[in-house]
Amino acid sequence: SELAVEANQSYDLIRDVELRANAWGFASKRMNIAAHATAPAFEFLKAYPLPADWLRIIFPVRQNLDWRIENHEGVTAILTNQDSSPLRLRYIYRASEALFDPLFTLMLGCSLGWQIAERVTQSNSKRDAMRERYIDIRREARRLNAFERVPDKSPIDEWVTGLQVGQ
Repeated sequence: SELAVEANQSYDLIRDVELRANAWGFASKRMNIAAHATAPAFEFLKAYPLPADWLRIIFPVRQNLDWRIENHEGVTAILTNQDSSPLRLRYIYRASEALFDPLFTLMLGCSLGWQIAERVTQSNSKRDAMRERYIDIRREARRLNAFERVPDKSPIDEWVTGLQVGQ
């Protein structure tokens, strides 16, 4: 059917967008990454290739971590001057549907419906109704996800640590 074709063509992209949009507990992973054999041409000492299932980094607590995400030798990598290998990484990955939180699954369905509704139904009002439902469910899914995650410690700014050292 036309609906099935539209949904199949849009699903992977919308799933990845929704996974990447928030630090979902069910889609977070920790990994040690070895440095690439070839160093970057300039500016950085090491390149750490990101895993194939990587969608988004969960930022480290460390202040002044000198790094950038770029293409290196044909793969997406973290370029950094951090010389200790392996690099410890927390990230959002392309989790399988079996691991999805039920509210995330419902939110993803609404997001998909919102994105394809007008093309399939020729109705702006149905698209807008699906968008409103999506926003409501996303709000609840993010709220519950936040309650289930223990917050990271906030990094201490150098200005504060400088004051503490000077005292």
